[in-house]
Amino acid sequence: MTQSQVTVLEEVCPRCRTSNYQNKSLKLLVNECGHDLCEKCVEHLFIRGSAPCPSCKLVLKKNGFKTKRFEDFSVEREVDIRKRILKDYNKTEEDFETLREYNDYLEEIEEIIFNFTSNIDVEETKAKVEAYKKENYKTIQKNRVAQSRQEAYLKEKTLAEEKEAEERRAHEQECELMEEMERQERKKKLLDQIASSDRPADEILLLHKEEEETVNATKRSLHSKTAYNSGFSIAMISSVKPSDTQVYIYKYEGCEGDTCGPKTSIEKIKRYAESVTVSKAALAGGFLQDYVSMICTRALSIISKRDVLSKRLRFVSTFNSQRKALQRNRAAKLDNHEQFDYLRNGIAEILADRITDISRDFPRIVDLGAGKGHVYKHVNTYTTSHVTECDTAKECLDLPRQDIQGLETKQILLERDDTLPFDNNSQELIISNLWLHWVNDLPKLFKEVERVLVPDGVFIGSMFAVETVYQLRVSLQQAELERTGGIAPHISPFVSPADLGSLLNGAKFCMITLDSEEITVTYPDLYFLLRDIQGMGENGCLAVPPNLLRRDVLTSAAALYHDLYANSDNSLPLTFNILYFIAWKQSAVQGKPKPRGSQNLSIADLGKMFGDLSKPENKN
Repeated sequence: MTQSQVTVLEEVCPRCRTSNYQNKSLKLLVNECGHDLCEKCVEHLFIRGSAPCPSCKLVLKKNGFKTKRFEDFSVEREVDIRKRILKDYNKTEEDFETLREYNDYLEEIEEIIFNFTSNIDVEETKAKVEAYKKENYKTIQKNRVAQSRQEAYLKEKTLAEEKEAEERRAHEQECELMEEMERQERKKKLLDQIASSDRPADEILLLHKEEEETVNATKRSLHSKTAYNSGFSIAMISSVKPSDTQVYIYKYEGCEGDTCGPKTSIEKIKRYAESVTVSKAALAGGFLQDYVSMICTRALSIISKRDVLSKRLRFVSTFNSQRKALQRNRAAKLDNHEQFDYLRNGIAEILADRITDISRDFPRIVDLGAGKGHVYKHVNTYTTSHVTECDTAKECLDLPRQDIQGLETKQILLERDDTLPFDNNSQELIISNLWLHWVNDLPKLFKEVERVLVPDGVFIGSMFAVETVYQLRVSLQQAELERTGGIAPHISPFVSPADLGSLLNGAKFCMITLDSEEITVTYPDLYFLLRDIQGMGENGCLAVPPNLLRRDVLTSAAALYHDLYANSDNSLPLTFNILYFIAWKQSAVQGKPKPRGSQNLSIADLGKMFGDLSKPENKN
């Protein structure tokens, strides 16, 4: 065996020639030029604040020296440049709409760092960085505050864990000391009994052994109930021999229903097993070709992988529909429930006005998610004479409606939010006002709407779109990340215009039109804002609900909301992004575009037909 030699790199100051062999506490410092100097030489040469470097004569500043961390100065320089750039380029993935934009942003950062490190287009890169800092000043400051708070939180958490570990170690040492003292006392007691008692020594030892077993069993039960909040699970290994008769807590019951695996025969598995090649190394390790059962197990796992995956990819509900109906019923029972209807009433008036823009009469209108009758109050009697209100919240439908002359209404309680209790081709118009964003299966509901509508029927509606209540989402995420070290989805997901258009197109609607509008409502503080959201019945109702918001998280979110988005009068804005849509069921009476190449007139000939409209007409 050859002996390996270990070489220790010796650090030497180039000016005073002091090495770490002579001075164990030697610390080398480095500046922008990359030449090393020890602390004593820096204090001596740069006593006035600035002086030329002894090696390259470049004028350096004393406060520019820092401890040398890497042997290669290019690595040291790149790390410093990266640290300086990332102070300003501190956007996160949540600040971008798409992942592609975030990746482009990261590539831009790497390009800037490369230019500074390699001295390529330095002046242009500096100008680019300065322009970015001016354009994104508020975002940079906001992310710096969030990062500083996160660092402070992590530091506080680390100190708390260290303190907890120290207390636990002290407690364990104290317990061990007490146990040792008790053990010595019991040993002394045993010797005294043997020396002074008239009973046989074997009987005294047997009693002492039973007493020791009782004490140990009591300690084991106490230890098993003790739990430390250290973030690590503590496993205890018991040396007690298990009994011959096992007591099972759970009783096995056979599964009923379809199996996940494929229905294949043993012959097919054997054919697969015969096709498996076995290497010589496997045979040398004890593998035999006759072990068909093991190969069959591998065959089953490979064959059934696709079937198992297809069964797992079933539809999963995003929202809890029963909880949502319960929340809306509770909101409808409030004494001041009409105080929270300002948003739905405003959007319902816009939708009713859009119905009048269609030069047709609709004898029957279906209102999906009618709620308290917001659309019914604004429908023009010249347009329709009957409104059927459908909803999953019974208390909302039971509220008294305003009597409107010439307009009848009927309420239907829906059992499911994706199924409509109407015949095929039976309704002229279906409208929905700020209700579809809680439907789990939108494609199925849209197909139901298309089924119910008559040919050339109209589907009009409004939904909350992406960027709705983004101020609340950002404040809650940053506060929860700061306080708990993670985030939970307290704000429900919203649909994007592109996705809504695709869903309507997939349900065979035609002539689809989408437009959006931003409505900003101001509130005095976060608690009034949350009260109004609850009064609207818009509480979160995810199928897998997140943990409840802690009081400190809510207080931190209120402070962050005010710091990031407050108006000049200290009011808090909340933005609702409303997405309007109109879609038509296909019909033979609808106009269709002519095929390509069927035109017989060129656009260039329009000037010849109507004359040059840019020249004024001569009246003489």
